Amino acid sequence: MNPKWHADIAALRANRTGMLVTPGLLEHWGWKVGDTVTLNSSILKADGSSNWTFTIAGTFAAPDEFAVINYDYLDTARAKDRGTAELFYVIIADPSKSVAMSAAIDRIFANSSHESLTLSQNVRAELQAKQMGDVEFFTDAIMGAVLFTLAFLTGNTLRQALQERAREFAVLKASGYSDLRVFGLAYAEALLLYLPAAALGLLVAWTLAPVGERELGVVLGAGAIVVSPMVAAAGLSCAAALAFVAAAPPSLGLVRMPIPTALGKG
Repeated sequence: MNPKWHADIAALRANRTGMLVTPGLLEHWGWKVGDTVTLNSSILKADGSSNWTFTIAGTFAAPDEFAVINYDYLDTARAKDRGTAELFYVIIADPSKSVAMSAAIDRIFANSSHESLTLSQNVRAELQAKQMGDVEFFTDAIMGAVLFTLAFLTGNTLRQALQERAREFAVLKASGYSDLRVFGLAYAEALLLYLPAAALGLLVAWTLAPVGERELGVVLGAGAIVVSPMVAAAGLSCAAALAFVAAAPPSLGLVRMPIPTALGKG
């Protein structure tokens, strides 16, 4: 072990509210050793507060970005679940014996009120990746269904609005407007229906992005939640494309409708 880590671990043990963090975490949040930071957690303290104060005691190297604190500080200060832990890390000298070691640990807690499930780091990472993949699939499926429903409803609203004003478009065509100009007017109306809503949604996302970055940035990585100009342009482009798809069928119907027939509507 690096001699510096011995000193940092000793500093952690000497400071009840101490915390060791990875260098990446220090850089991400702009912290430095010796700083006192307050973190908001879903774990409530006994006084009802969700704010936990720590002092950066040192750093340690790890593949992921996370922090280590004193269990005694957490356990005595939290409001519930005292005396319990959710996860333990076990380091063995021979990685080839990880399966046998896992089985031996689980046998100790077999048929107890708190049976354990011991996995290697690689297997745990694979399960987490699979779980994230399942969550991502269901999220995409739900968002796809929502977008389809919204597109159908707005498209139906636009179709009704254009059909009810077929007489007005017929007057424009009789006044010399070309089919392309009539289609352009119908598409412009569709844009007025889609683009403001898309812009409002992007504005809300841009406003809430810093909150998501603070809550999930460490897990997903720095810059994972951001509404950049490229994202905004992509969102507005998608709205324009949806407007075109929604406006095309009723607009083509108006363009192909004979003027006398259109004038008789309404």
